[in-house]
Amino acid sequence: MAEPYLKRLAQEVEQLVFLAQYQEQYLKLSFIFGIHSSNILQYRLEWGVLQPIHIGASGKTILAFLSDDKISEVLEQEGVSTNDIQQMWT
Repeated sequence: MAEPYLKRLAQEVEQLVFLAQYQEQYLKLSFIFGIHSSNILQYRLEWGVLQPIHIGASGKTILAFLSDDKISEVLEQEGVSTNDIQQMWT
């Protein structure tokens, strides 16, 4: 369903585009689909592999929509220190 939109976006920005899904039971995300661009430099990710949610733009976007309690739970699970939390949002 998302493929035509991702293809158009990848063409417009000439960058690869990924679709990530929040895996609530694990407090992590996984990338479930992607469109590669013609740009020679790009990431290669494995689909469906659980990733820490607090690293990268995709995860931070998901975190922004979670409750404060759930965010604390995610960061505690990942062992993120208070200092790291402050740096993460700057």
